[in-house]
Amino acid sequence: MSGGGYAWVVPALEKAYEHREDILNLWQRLVRALRSKARVSMVGAPGVGKTAVLRALSGLALTQGTSRDREQGRIRGIAEKIDLITVPGQIGQERDRILDDEFQTPPVGVVYFTAFGYSTVRSEVSRAELQQAYPTLDAIRQIHMNSELSVLEELSDRIAKSLRRGNVRWSDRVPRFLLVVPTKIDLYYETILEARDYYSVEGNSAFADKLRALQRRVGEQNLRVESVPVSAGDDPFGWAQDIEISTQFLERHRKFFQHQLVQAIAELCRAVDGV
Repeated sequence: MSGGGYAWVVPALEKAYEHREDILNLWQRLVRALRSKARVSMVGAPGVGKTAVLRALSGLALTQGTSRDREQGRIRGIAEKIDLITVPGQIGQERDRILDDEFQTPPVGVVYFTAFGYSTVRSEVSRAELQQAYPTLDAIRQIHMNSELSVLEELSDRIAKSLRRGNVRWSDRVPRFLLVVPTKIDLYYETILEARDYYSVEGNSAFADKLRALQRRVGEQNLRVESVPVSAGDDPFGWAQDIEISTQFLERHRKFFQHQLVQAIAELCRAVDGV
């Protein structure tokens, strides 16, 4: 378990099946206690699956491709309570502009998507170049995980600056939580406990060190940091020659983790609602 008590290992199939409640109904049930509207920014490196997860959680049809503009999850019946905003992962002026805009009036919380090194490279040209330079799965995973650390550093700076804004009471400063969400867990589920240790604030990794450094920078009482895994039914991950990893997840497994992520977002928004 992480510090927030979220599961990283799927329970017995019988218990997992208990979580078959429709996600949209779950959203509606969990946010009824919210007194005010909450905006949550969803950030991550390219190819980690932000758009796929957003659409799975908001009931939108899944389409292929990478998000290059801000996307907003319109969740039927509760859109007036929680807005999920994705920031494109592609580095460039448009991404910087959207991040600047998002933190001009900071969100109540930030969800940071990672993929334990299994980020998808969709550009054929970039893919060919990277396969030449990094032909093994371990090599390309390390490159992607280094990129995740760089994004976390940038995100930490923005969060710290937001919480240190002048002329704003500490009780009104946001964001109030950072939720780390490793995606595509069906591709590396055999090493899920290693991923938990890597991405949890209590863990022993370079990523965990940066999470703790951020909390020390802003004050642990001012920023809640949690981590929770998710699967959105991703395609197999292939790299170089004869390297392909396929999912072994059942749909009920995915639903269990998707429900848990919905619960985590709603609970974190509710925990800071009206603070």
